Amino acid sequence: MIPCLTLSEEGRELDAQHMVCSYLVRACREAMYELALDEHSDPEVRHRAIQVLKVVHQDWLEAQKAIAREMRPNLASANYRSSARVNGAKTQDQG
Repeated sequence: MIPCLTLSEEGRELDAQHMVCSYLVRACREAMYELALDEHSDPEVRHRAIQVLKVVHQDWLEAQKAIAREMRPNLASANYRSSARVNGAKTQDQG
C-alpha cells in the first residue's frame, strides 16, 4: 500500500499531518539504523529492506516538506489577520 496524504487548508489538520510525517521520518531512520546493525538476518534481505526504507523515508520527507510549504501561507495570512484585528481595535479605541 502506498501512503497517501490529502493536504487540507485547515490549520490543525496540517499541523497533525506534519507531526505524523515527523514521527514517520524518524521511525524510518531508526529502522534503517537497526537493520544495518542486525547481524542475525540474511545480509541480502537486510540490504533490500534498507533500500525499501530509504524510498519510504524519502517519500515521507517530501510529504513533510509539502505540508510545511502549505503551512507557510496559512501562517502568514493568520498573522496578517491577527495583526489587522489588533491594529483595527487600536484605531477604533482611539477614535
